[in-house]
Amino acid sequence: MEKKVFASYGEDTQISSPSVAYLTVQIASMATSLSCVKSKSVAQRSTTKRWPTRPEDLIPFGPREFIDNIIIWSKFVPGMPMLGFASMCIHYCGSLLIPHIIEPPFTPHILDAGKKNSSIAHGLPFVQGEIRCTCLMTLYIDPLPNVLLYPGICEQDADAVSNALSKNQDDFPEIGELQAKITAGQLTGEENEKYHHLTTYAFLARQAFTFIRYKRYTLQCSARDCPNSIHSTGKSFQRCDRCRVAFYCSKLCQVADWTASHQFPHKTLCKLVRRVCDIAGTDVIFRDTYSPAELPSSLEGDGVGGDERDSSEDALAALVADKWRQADVAPLDLYEITRWASYKIYSPTLPEKRACDAGYLDYDEKLAELSEHGGVLKARSFSSTN
Repeated sequence: MEKKVFASYGEDTQISSPSVAYLTVQIASMATSLSCVKSKSVAQRSTTKRWPTRPEDLIPFGPREFIDNIIIWSKFVPGMPMLGFASMCIHYCGSLLIPHIIEPPFTPHILDAGKKNSSIAHGLPFVQGEIRCTCLMTLYIDPLPNVLLYPGICEQDADAVSNALSKNQDDFPEIGELQAKITAGQLTGEENEKYHHLTTYAFLARQAFTFIRYKRYTLQCSARDCPNSIHSTGKSFQRCDRCRVAFYCSKLCQVADWTASHQFPHKTLCKLVRRVCDIAGTDVIFRDTYSPAELPSSLEGDGVGGDERDSSEDALAALVADKWRQADVAPLDLYEITRWASYKIYSPTLPEKRACDAGYLDYDEKLAELSEHGGVLKARSFSSTN
């Protein structure tokens, strides 16, 4: 076992001792075991023979000490297994743990790990400043939505978006064809512009795809001002019968969200979300890539290692984007979904006399600390990563 672990990390990685190699195997095994347990069952504290039976099983000494221990052990265990394990725990503990991952001791640690990843350093040239910091974090904490989490940084480049909306996507060559020309150095100026617009559409599609899936699998009430989650209540929630995405802790919240006077009442988005989900195919866009049984057949038997879930997610996103493009789903519709994402995630101060979900006030406070008055993420404290 130890030899296998040593070999898996290559000659450039130094594993200090056989005991560390053994610990690495145990951490990876725990993360794998967690992937076989339904997060909803854990959140509801359902009776089950599998561990964990409740979120508290993963954080028996509290979320703060859990995060501190993750940071300490990740300094001894090579590679990313500790962050992978933390990622799985966040998936199962939800709002009980999320407020603590953006606290100063943990966030710079994540960003520092990302800084050492060459694929990130060279693979995201369009991401700058605050957005780059957030992308680094979401790459390692994958249960968090890949839409940009913090206030003020979810808006896209206005010129790029307006240009993409004005173009007829059907006239664009396939991305693969243009990429081949780029590799061969044969791309003309006009084709380069088309490539830019097409990839902008793909970016919008990926954002919409990610948020729809996040809302489908999150255990948080979809009503904007409601702090409840299945993690905190231990109760079953109800889903909107029309779009099959919105998720509510009570009929009261569902009605309030449908008739809300804010910018995105559900009655204005429900039809759009349902349409794009039907075009993509609910069996595709709602596929649970956390379940090994749900990996696409193209990924089976090909010797795929620890990145099966990421590969599956990328394959699904590309498939959905292609279906939307063929069905003439307008970029403006996809952009509307990303704006809805931004609006739903960045909740305002909770109304008085509303019971708060565990950790919600800490989360709200940390967001306030990370934001300036204009709502821009303060990335300066992480400037060493940029």
